[in-house]
Amino acid sequence: RAAVAAAEAAVEVARAHAAGEAGELRLGLSPGAHYVAQPLLAEFARRRPQVRVRARQDNSGALAEQVAAGRLELALGFCTEPRDGVVCEWLRDEPVVVAAAADHPLAARDRVALAELADETIALVDSRDGAGYNRAVVALCRAAGFEPRTHPHPQGPMAWETAVRNERCVGLTARSAALSTARGIRLIELAPPASFPLELVRPAAPEAAWRPAARAFAALAR
Repeated sequence: RAAVAAAEAAVEVARAHAAGEAGELRLGLSPGAHYVAQPLLAEFARRRPQVRVRARQDNSGALAEQVAAGRLELALGFCTEPRDGVVCEWLRDEPVVVAAAADHPLAARDRVALAELADETIALVDSRDGAGYNRAVVALCRAAGFEPRTHPHPQGPMAWETAVRNERCVGLTARSAALSTARGIRLIELAPPASFPLELVRPAAPEAAWRPAARAFAALAR
């Protein structure tokens, strides 16, 4: 009887894994996707409570590299730089906001036009892992009619936040970013509005080759 019960349990576990209802999901999260990821992860946990999500937060470029290498199965990226081995699938457009230190003159404003930043120094992220974001920021500034003056040689994971908080730079980020809760930084609406893309960073391999939990999460994200 014990052997039969164990066999039945093993079959049930195998069925749950095959259906994506159990197992593990290795997921990357960009800080720019922070507030989008929270309700998504909560809903995924409600639907598939037996799937353990092992999440890692990093810049989108680093996450894409790990998806390409197979260390992560999927990632939620933000202005992700294309690379071999991954596909950056658009999920939604996130409104762009201006980030400034609490004592910056712009921090007292409710709205600011992008063209008003022409005389400001714009914060960028470390180009190794954030080249896609940096290009998107420069493209927005050029579309507003000016060549941005950027902070020189940003390096390290805190380069952007440090430049905004301590070095009188201003930054552009998504409203869904974790930075909206950073102490000493205020987010200001952009008028007219602009947006950055939020993406599902997935392997270039056919979806049928993914593990079931990854397919289930991708379907929910879409």
